[in-house]
Amino acid sequence: MPRYIADSWNAVEDLTAGEVDWWEEPPLDFMPKLEQNPDLQTFVMDPLGQQGWLRPNFLHPPFNNKKAREALLHTMDQVTYLHWSIGQSNYYRACNSVYACGGPYATNVGAEPIIEHNLLKASQLLKESGYDGAPVVILQINDRPFLNAAAVVTRQRLEAIGFKVILKSMDWSTNVIVRARKEPPDKGGWNLLYSWLNGADVIDPSVHFGLSGAGPNSNFTGCSIGRCWHPSAGRP
Repeated sequence: MPRYIADSWNAVEDLTAGEVDWWEEPPLDFMPKLEQNPDLQTFVMDPLGQQGWLRPNFLHPPFNNKKAREALLHTMDQVTYLHWSIGQSNYYRACNSVYACGGPYATNVGAEPIIEHNLLKASQLLKESGYDGAPVVILQINDRPFLNAAAVVTRQRLEAIGFKVILKSMDWSTNVIVRARKEPPDKGGWNLLYSWLNGADVIDPSVHFGLSGAGPNSNFTGCSIGRCWHPSAGRP
C-alpha cells in the first residue's frame, strides 16, 4: 500500500530498514547515499522521462497580455533551471520541443525564444505590455525540491527584467487546491505555477495536454512555457 512520508530522511531510514519496498521520487541529493547501499537498486522507470512546465495564468494581469507572456518566454534558460532544480546532469537534459524529445514528433520549430533566452528582449517586451508593477504571485512548492528551486530561479530571472515577484510557499497538496482558484492573485489566486507531465502525455497531438481545446475544462497545466525535460529521478 502506498505511503506518504513527508521527511526524506525518514524515508531513507525506512527504505534501508526494509520497512518500505520502494521510493518513487527520492530527492536527487539522496541518490549517492542510496546508490552506495548494496541492498538497494536505483533505476529510471520511464525512458521518455518527464517534461517540466511553467504555467502562466492568462485570466489576470500581467499574463493576460500577450507581450507579458512573450517576455516570460524569453527568460527561459532551460540549462539554468535544470542545473539548479535537478542538479545532477545525468538526470536531466534540455529539450526545446513542445513534444517529448525522443518521440516521433520532436521538433525545435518555433522554439527560438527559449533557445536564445534573451533578457534584453524580455525586458523590452515587458515594457511594451504596459505592466504596472503589481507583484507576480508564484506558487512555490516546498515539499518537492526541484519545484521549490524552480520557483527561486524564476523569481531571480523575472526580477532581472523588471517584474516584482512574491513567492507563495505551500506543500503540493495545498497547491492542488490553490491552483483551481480563479480569483485574482491578490484575492488568493496565482500568476505562475509549476507542474510536469510524463513523456507519454506529450508525445503526439492526440494526447498532448498543452494542445487541448477544452478551455476551462482542460487540465490546469493547460499550456506550457519554457519547456524543460528531465528523465524521472532514479527510483529504488
